[in-house]
Amino acid sequence: MEELTKNLWLLLTIVLPGMATYGVFRLLIVFYDCKADTAVFEKLDNSTLVSACLVAAIALMQQAISIGIEALLAQIVKLFQKQIPNYYQFFCNRFQMLATGKLTDGSTRIFGYFFTSVNITIGQLLLLAYLLHAGLNYGNEPVRIVTVLVLAGIVSSWFRLCNAVSIIPTVMETIAKE
Repeated sequence: MEELTKNLWLLLTIVLPGMATYGVFRLLIVFYDCKADTAVFEKLDNSTLVSACLVAAIALMQQAISIGIEALLAQIVKLFQKQIPNYYQFFCNRFQMLATGKLTDGSTRIFGYFFTSVNITIGQLLLLAYLLHAGLNYGNEPVRIVTVLVLAGIVSSWFRLCNAVSIIPTVMETIAKE
């Protein structure tokens, strides 16, 4: 069961965000002329291995940026740990909480949802940067669509962070009881 949990965590926080970014990118190319070289995508579509590697590369890049953001947030909450103890527990002691084995599946999922939202938002930011670099501007529909996705990602990340932090007292009570 522990291996299944680890694999689900990996899938939830790394693979799915990479697939979401690549999927949105491909949909934009299908529905809008984003000046993409369609011959490159035909070759990608003919190789499952290359497509999987591309999704994995996107996912790992998103995860690396996310880990950097998480480290920055951890340093910030350390400065204010007395004022925002639940945020401190979430960012700095999350792995100790997970290691106790006393977290419910729901608590683990709530923690994972936050990181999934952050990773997907990072992917959409990277996609927005690509579109802007490719010469599109905010007057183009693909850029507006991705901008809306970025804003939705920021809102959902904040909402999911609030959810994760709100369950910290319950998690700490559960850990303290045993």
